[in-house]
Amino acid sequence: MSYSPAARGPHPVGVRTATVHGAGRALEVEVWFPASEAHRGHDLAGATADEFHMIPGMPAWRQRAVRGARPADLDAPLVVFSHGYSSHRRQSTELATHLASHGYVVAAPDHAGNTVVEVYLSTMGKEPEEARRVAVEGVIESARCRPLDVTVVIDASASLGARGVGVGVVGHSFGGWTALCSPAHHARVSSIVALAPAGGPTPTYPDDNPLEARLSLAWGRDVPTLVVAAELDSILPLPGVRSLARRLPTRPDFAVLERAEHLHFLDHAGELHELFRLASRPALYGLRGELVAVPFADLLPEARAQELVAALTLAHLDATLRASASARAWRAEAGDLGALGLAGRWEER
Repeated sequence: MSYSPAARGPHPVGVRTATVHGAGRALEVEVWFPASEAHRGHDLAGATADEFHMIPGMPAWRQRAVRGARPADLDAPLVVFSHGYSSHRRQSTELATHLASHGYVVAAPDHAGNTVVEVYLSTMGKEPEEARRVAVEGVIESARCRPLDVTVVIDASASLGARGVGVGVVGHSFGGWTALCSPAHHARVSSIVALAPAGGPTPTYPDDNPLEARLSLAWGRDVPTLVVAAELDSILPLPGVRSLARRLPTRPDFAVLERAEHLHFLDHAGELHELFRLASRPALYGLRGELVAVPFADLLPEARAQELVAALTLAHLDATLRASASARAWRAEAGDLGALGLAGRWEER
């Protein structure tokens, strides 16, 4: 087939940071978009690609996009990206820029109060039991606010440069939970991709799971949904994600990223995995045993994970938001992801 969703798209990619207001909050939003031909190749060149700091004081990272680029003149649907617990709006720039290169506007808000710096500062210096209590309270508050954040971004779609009625929502971990809640909060949500989503049984919450109890599934309509799980996920294990998928109002497509851990969906997955494996346990996870034990060198290579996530996400959005016949055909023929050279498998279609 000529349709190749794992390949970078035809458009150069621009990026800007916007502030949107609503529900009593001001949200910093990273916006990736297809840029004009004048920027051809600049998004892929180290000298002109955008540089940013995930955490102040840490080494700079680059994303394959040009800051301040001029947008292309085309109808670009909106995709909202929701980051994970204690993360950042730029956690998955490889996926965001991939979608933008294929003609989408991708808007990722910082979920205020639940970013990496805010979570760290809220638990710093506290005894383990107190730190976990504060962390769980923060999760509950963020669960209240996150669907509202998505609504605010969707309502600001015109100012963000997006066009079209349908909206896709993509999220990882707590962001995957947010994506699954979004159809109950906004009528324009018409496609979902949940990457290692929270909300199912997990040892993180051995007793009451606040995200399982607060998952809003009163969609009131069929919403095409793709769930992608990580085979060796130690934070949100595969059986819990399967259980969550069975609760959804629309039966999802369900794919598994083979030999992958929870952080394979982020940029710099290997580096972050090793930091997480060797650092002190985050407060949210309490005193339970060793969290991430397997060295990244023994897992799926980062580039292969990015290729699979990009291909699956793009094909799902193209098939459902754009009604692309080529994307539908690719999905129909992708019965064996391994045969396509992708390190994953389908469990449900």
